[in-house]
Amino acid sequence: MSDEATADRSAAQAATLADAVLTAEAERQAGQDERAVLFADDLLPGVGDEALTLRQGLEAGGAFTFVVLLLLNALEQLEAASLSVLAPDIR
Repeated sequence: MSDEATADRSAAQAATLADAVLTAEAERQAGQDERAVLFADDLLPGVGDEALTLRQGLEAGGAFTFVVLLLLNALEQLEAASLSVLAPDIR
């Protein structure tokens, strides 16, 4: 077999592989486009031209969500403070 025939066969295989990769990528992108968006940005509170006040934020998100976030923040601050106080004793 000549070098020219081998080069032609390699080029044909490369073209076939490139076509397969491009086809698979197009199918993957089409599948991504079809997936539903769980939350569109326009539906989220606070997105858009107008700013939310605290009262509007509590009405949109609920007071329970605010209290949970407040408690999580307090626990994080307590953990950081306790580590800074106990660090010398741990060493």
